[in-house]
Amino acid sequence: MGIVSYLFGSGRLPLPWLSTPTIAPSQIIPSEQAVIPSSTLSPTLPPVANTPTQAESSAPVPTNTIAPTKEAFVPPANGILFQDDFEDGLKAEWKKYSGKWVVADGKLSEIYEQDFSSAYSWIGVSNPNWKNYTVDLTIHIYTNSTGSDEIALAVRDNIVGSKYIGFEIDFWPHIYLSNISQSWSDTAPIAGKNEDFTFPQRVETAVQIKAENDNYTLSVNGSTLQTVNVSGYDSGGFRIGLLCRGYPRCPTFDDVVVTYLP
Repeated sequence: MGIVSYLFGSGRLPLPWLSTPTIAPSQIIPSEQAVIPSSTLSPTLPPVANTPTQAESSAPVPTNTIAPTKEAFVPPANGILFQDDFEDGLKAEWKKYSGKWVVADGKLSEIYEQDFSSAYSWIGVSNPNWKNYTVDLTIHIYTNSTGSDEIALAVRDNIVGSKYIGFEIDFWPHIYLSNISQSWSDTAPIAGKNEDFTFPQRVETAVQIKAENDNYTLSVNGSTLQTVNVSGYDSGGFRIGLLCRGYPRCPTFDDVVVTYLP
């Protein structure tokens, strides 16, 4: 047995490279207490700048733009807001709301169509800036007995409700200030029917209605028939309504003039 065998082979001395190191209990760190520095997990990233989204970058930049103000209504120097004598046909300002309106022999009228309806046919001139004004026109009713046509003229037609204000000429024929519906059967007098006055027939008759503040005045051939005070109608143009019964022909209208009232 050599020296080596004696020293190591007999098991008297342990082999240093085969022995397990002994760890003191105080040196053991429980796993739940073990802390790994964060710097060893991932590198520190630089802060990211706030890049605007597409919607943000395309959003308009607020400005100090002032909304345009509504221009005040300036009446014409001669005070005539509208006029038409129909000598050159129908002016462009007219709007046909319903019915078949025509100009014949220098007068405005309608083509008769039998439909047994109580509704008016409407034609008018619209302007929401008109407030105080008069409407003058001549009306010719061709029948010479009761049972004539139904005629209406509405003013300040820029309304919120369902009825206009103006005058009605019924089939008797009487003329009076009215709350005017779309049909003559729903039109009602405001302060009576002026039954002591018969509207002239088979002749040109001048009619005027004046709208001034909340007052409405009806005149025929220069004589005042009726004045009422009604609120709720502020502005707007005018329109003519007609229910033509066709005998012997439909009424005609002429020399329409709308005059500004200061």
